[in-house]
Amino acid sequence: MPPHRSLQQTNDLLCAPGQLHELETRLIDGQLLRVYKNLWPSLRVFWLWAANEHKDAPYAVFEGQCHTFSQIFSRSLKAAAMFHDVYGVRKGDRVAICARNYPEYIVAFWATHLLGAISALPNAWSPLLTLQHCIVHTEAKLIIVDSARADVLEPVAPTLLAEAGASAILVIEPQEGKGVWQSMTSWGDALAAYKGDPRSVLSRDPAIVAEDDATILFTSGTTGMPKGVLSTQRQFLTNILNVQGTYTQPSTILVLEAELARLGTSKPKLMPFICLCTF
Repeated sequence: MPPHRSLQQTNDLLCAPGQLHELETRLIDGQLLRVYKNLWPSLRVFWLWAANEHKDAPYAVFEGQCHTFSQIFSRSLKAAAMFHDVYGVRKGDRVAICARNYPEYIVAFWATHLLGAISALPNAWSPLLTLQHCIVHTEAKLIIVDSARADVLEPVAPTLLAEAGASAILVIEPQEGKGVWQSMTSWGDALAAYKGDPRSVLSRDPAIVAEDDATILFTSGTTGMPKGVLSTQRQFLTNILNVQGTYTQPSTILVLEAELARLGTSKPKLMPFICLCTF
């Protein structure tokens, strides 16, 4: 069955006045750009909205355990308060997160953005010198790794802390490795020791705007060391609405419905999401 509307007609409907994907023209860094009018102003605002909108909905499933939006939000709130009160993370500071796809990776990501800090996300498969370069280059205030990365970085941990100017190196899921590393702290132990009020994060508004910096990803480093690619809040959040727009295109819906029918499942509710690739 062919689509009822053409691609252009669908785009026109999605971007029409009053619609979620409505476009407008704005002057940004001296250039006139077509941007989403209804875009969230920051990742902090987006996360607060998504966590409230989808409280009890599944957000992440890891090793058979389902984590809801509400559960991840509560953990990110406490982590953000700890980042702020214990490790001095403030708006504009960089937090390096380098780990496999554990739920705490997502928690650390959102904790960073609740404070208006910038998440620096090196490729977790990178060798020692490359990881060290990425973390030092971004001047990470806080470094978060998993046990495998802790093993790699342990020989240079004191140097890494000094050169990056970092407050600490936290290890998520330390039980997956040897459990204790020199110059590093267990993520779980740090959170257990923190006795502050997580709700304080909500009362401290870092006043983030769409053109503030948000994330640092890295090039592949094929011809040299990886280079940091800095994105603003607007750039990162635009991708979310882009994906929502793609998944409402008639051709995409037909493909999805056909595949879901083949699998014997129903069409899922489209929810905002964040995809974090650590390779």
